[in-house]
Amino acid sequence: MERLPFDKSLLMISVTGNGTGVIESRMLKEKIVFSTPEELIFRIQQILDIQRLPQATSAPRRFIVRRGGARSLKLTPSLHDPRPDPSAIRYFWLVIRSRNFSEWQGILHNPQDGTSVRFNSIVELLRLINQNKLLTTE
Repeated sequence: MERLPFDKSLLMISVTGNGTGVIESRMLKEKIVFSTPEELIFRIQQILDIQRLPQATSAPRRFIVRRGGARSLKLTPSLHDPRPDPSAIRYFWLVIRSRNFSEWQGILHNPQDGTSVRFNSIVELLRLINQNKLLTTE
């Protein structure tokens, strides 16, 4: 695996199935499981809010889940280099450089083909993930 950039907001996404996978943060010991692309975005937002990296330039939107509908994250700080999950079909990493009004700006890096692409919104990130077939088993 290639050398990862030293950035505290780096996230390694390991795809283990069609739209499912594991998120690993450079700042946390636990791996976070997701089962849909939508849950991937929701979990990344939770991780960014907990780490406060990068600091949001405005107050983040709060989604209230009533009567135990979602799993809460209990995370343990730990600075380390994330590794792809052993069961990963493919993996990629994200560096979120800034957050502005519930949008993210950053870089998506695909180590399989060595490309890095900048994105300026969550929708653009999802389009890049879909365009590069990063969350499918095909």
